[in-house]
Amino acid sequence: MKNLEKEEEDMSIAKDCEVEVSCEEEGFVDAWYRAILEETPTSSGRKKLRVRYTTLLQEDCSTLFTETVEQRFIRPVPPEDLSVVLEEGSVVDADHNDGWWKGVIVKKMEDDKFLVHFDSPPDMIQFDKQQLRPHFDWTGSKWVRSQNKVSEEQYSKANSHKRKRKRKQTHNSNLKKTEALIAGTSDNDDYDQTLSAWILAVKSSNGSDKSTELSHDETGATMVLPFAKRSPIWKALESMEVAKQSPHFIPLLETREEFREGLAVAEMVNFSTLLERVKNLQLHTPKSTLEGLKDCFAELDKYGFDVTTPLSRINMLLSLIEKQVNTEKRLKNNAKKMKKEVRKMQKLEQDMKAVECKILELQSQRAVLKQKKKDASEIQLCAEDFGKEIQDVDVGTTVLASSS
Repeated sequence: MKNLEKEEEDMSIAKDCEVEVSCEEEGFVDAWYRAILEETPTSSGRKKLRVRYTTLLQEDCSTLFTETVEQRFIRPVPPEDLSVVLEEGSVVDADHNDGWWKGVIVKKMEDDKFLVHFDSPPDMIQFDKQQLRPHFDWTGSKWVRSQNKVSEEQYSKANSHKRKRKRKQTHNSNLKKTEALIAGTSDNDDYDQTLSAWILAVKSSNGSDKSTELSHDETGATMVLPFAKRSPIWKALESMEVAKQSPHFIPLLETREEFREGLAVAEMVNFSTLLERVKNLQLHTPKSTLEGLKDCFAELDKYGFDVTTPLSRINMLLSLIEKQVNTEKRLKNNAKKMKKEVRKMQKLEQDMKAVECKILELQSQRAVLKQKKKDASEIQLCAEDFGKEIQDVDVGTTVLASSS
């Protein structure tokens, strides 16, 4: 703790001091590289600062790599806390690929060796004790040591993804990386290899471990299985497509040694059976079935099986089913709209017929009224003629009366 207190006395960074630099690139978020700060930090922290890495080289392989980075990706060098006891579940930084990578100790081996699991990118590598340090988080003003332990479920996480090559050529790779490789793996394998298959085992004093067995993946990398292949079933599996797989079976380290081989055989059979089911999948396969198969392959992925091809087919079918469902929804919506429009048209036609009937009725009434008007006019004319006749009679009567 004295070292930690001494380190915290001066927690600022300044020009020409040694720092650690990180970035936001995928696969490098938890990696920190040593560098020399070549510019004075600003109080605002907005200016990018030039750093010169001490472990990364330019493409000419002779000049240290230099770049400008944002201040938020620069921190002081973490303190050395020698009081921390490394144990299973401890969060640590591992000296790997010319940088310090955050990981979790999965298993403490013999001779002060530790099996470390990395989350990003997924990986499992063995390190010597001197290659590890306690993980500290920099808050901007002080160091905080990570206290959390990781669950057994997270211990067993190991994927068969290939780690991306470092962003810059690092031809000055040191012997520490070589010590992390299994015997029989060449130096060039570090650049593009199935790292999750690097399960490193510690040999016993007689040079072997009865509970483990060496195997090889497609790239030729050596890996150690957590059990010995004794069952005759393995020969039967060799004739099947599953024989092309190179699972590491890391999660079996958490089970009884006597059960490991049987569980491994079961996982191989499960993979083979599920693979056949995936080959026979059709577009009409229920979505729930596809989701279930996807979950199964996610579980097998933890054992190191290459599930890229079956998952790709499942995801493709799920995508097609989703498109089909969306298309059917659109067709149903369009059908509803069409039905609604048809009902509107029918209503309009009915209204038009009603209007036409009303027009005919009004026309008929108009004709009747017109006829009545004509008849009334004729009656009026007759009345006028009749009135004249009466007047003529009255006049004649008056004349006759006056003459007598």
